[in-house]
Amino acid sequence: MMERRPEHPLDIDLLSYALREADAELTTQVDTHLEECLLCRIQLKRIRRDDLDHGDTSDLGLEFPEISAVVVDIVAGNNRPDTIEGGQVWFAGSCRRTAIWLSHVDMDHDFAVGYGATLDTAAADHTALIVRSEPLDRDIAIFTSVPGTVPLDQLTLYVDTINISASVNAVITANDLPSATRPTVSLPDGLRIGSPIEGPTDARLEFRQLLADDIAALDPETDDDDGDSGFDLPPAAASEFDAFDEIVSHIRFELEADLSTRRPGLCKVLPLEGPVVGSFARTMRLLPTASVQEVTCKMLVFTVEPAVKHRPRFDMEAAYDLLLSTGADSVAITGSDEPYQAKVFVAPLLRPGFDLPRADHRADPRAAYTSRPLLKAVFDYLEGDAFPIEHEAPPSDEQPASPDLVSFFAIRSRDAITKLKTIRAQKGKNVALKALSVDADGMALHQALATYGSLDDLLDRLEDITGP
Repeated sequence: MMERRPEHPLDIDLLSYALREADAELTTQVDTHLEECLLCRIQLKRIRRDDLDHGDTSDLGLEFPEISAVVVDIVAGNNRPDTIEGGQVWFAGSCRRTAIWLSHVDMDHDFAVGYGATLDTAAADHTALIVRSEPLDRDIAIFTSVPGTVPLDQLTLYVDTINISASVNAVITANDLPSATRPTVSLPDGLRIGSPIEGPTDARLEFRQLLADDIAALDPETDDDDGDSGFDLPPAAASEFDAFDEIVSHIRFELEADLSTRRPGLCKVLPLEGPVVGSFARTMRLLPTASVQEVTCKMLVFTVEPAVKHRPRFDMEAAYDLLLSTGADSVAITGSDEPYQAKVFVAPLLRPGFDLPRADHRADPRAAYTSRPLLKAVFDYLEGDAFPIEHEAPPSDEQPASPDLVSFFAIRSRDAITKLKTIRAQKGKNVALKALSVDADGMALHQALATYGSLDDLLDRLEDITGP
């Protein structure tokens, strides 16, 4: 099971730690936490102003860093360009500003499409392209795994123009490849990306999710409960979204029709939604398709985006984290073409472990089922691993024959006497048992069972048989 990440220390505790004023217990706790938490290391570095050594705190004075005139102009909003174009970096939003690199701008419909970015390049992972911003005189990490849409009126502070469309596409393509064919040499020379995610407790997963949430908050579609975004997508984008929706709707309909027939009353097929699901889907280039739920299990179904040339490497660690976060126990990944070949992954097999019953071999994470059509893959999992259905035999017009109790009593009475005579007991009881007659007493017992009128009558006859 994934280890639960400890609570973050308060900023005032980090400040006390940076000033060397924390007691021994707090210092030990912060030391241990910093080894595991990237976010707090970033925050501590901010507090220390790039590891500033305060020395003797009794003579500590405040030193304000020099801010260039270019940065002041950016913050003041004095550098806003005449036109908004692809390749520009902006801070978007009002109360909470989020950096975004624009890949496409639609002036006719007043919105732009881009990727979330951050100045905290220490949080970059293998999906983030790291580039230099000359006006800021520092690096920016652009997360190709965090796409988003933003209205033009939400773009508040212009930062820089960095024309890197080819580089962004190269990073996206490299992450679409299977892991065995996705080495760093697949990227053009000079491109920089972050290091790969180390596991489900990697703090950069939390950072990427926070960035994805901030980008999603800028999307006008998320602010309208009735789903009316207030603008129309351009024809090319609208056609692409319609194609995605058609595939997802068709697969969900197929699942509903099949499972309602073969597992009636047990199974529900629901839309697959939620921010955690959305973040996982964007990272893996998948379409959230359906949630298949029964009393004893919950399966998440995703479809590979049709535009993906190579099926993305399936991130076992991210899938395990997804199942823990959503309370599901399995995930199915299917292609976008019929018959929708799919693989099913279950939580226990998403982590390395020893196979039962011998447990002498440590197996790598793997799929529970080899690739097979989606309907068969889902049904096989539900029938074999979740809750098998025992199908009733078809009704018969013939009435079952009444059992021959008289013959049955005759046989069982003799057998009972024979078994009693073999029991070992104390001397008095043993003599009584040996005195029983298989033929005479067995016949008497048979007659008592076959002809008794009431329970009291049966007990009286049994007492006569076993009496002296």
